[in-house]
Amino acid sequence: MLENWQALSEEIKGVLVFLWDNKVFFEELKSIGDLFKNTCEMMKNKTFNVANKSEISKKIKGCEGGNLKIFSESIQLYLDGLSEKMEKLKRKNLLCSSDIIERFFGKFKYKTTQNSRNGLTEFVFTLANFTGNLSFDDVKNGLESIQIKDLKTLKI
Repeated sequence: MLENWQALSEEIKGVLVFLWDNKVFFEELKSIGDLFKNTCEMMKNKTFNVANKSEISKKIKGCEGGNLKIFSESIQLYLDGLSEKMEKLKRKNLLCSSDIIERFFGKFKYKTTQNSRNGLTEFVFTLANFTGNLSFDDVKNGLESIQIKDLKTLKI
């Protein structure tokens, strides 16, 4: 993330020194965001099935240490739960979509500024990972319990 740090002027380095001082945190945050984004894209665009679960699980296995490991383990538990649901429903695929949430954050982005907010959605979703230890139930409830009426009551 900060691979071009040495090429920056001393003035810019002085202003952005907090990034360098917290490099590990920001790299971990970026890794969590990337993992979240890749998982969401897979689930939304290709549905959930055995092959796609395997592909996501391969990416998760490389996640080591700290919050990234906790987040990846929670995703794996969620995927395992979806596998159980798929078996109970006797389905080969489960449709998964984040369109409703994306529309909500689209409105948020529009309300906050007309400037590009690329990656804001992924960032917002990963913030909860840094507030404390998330259990499997926390992740499961967060992914499954939010309803449209709940989103409408939020004031942004």
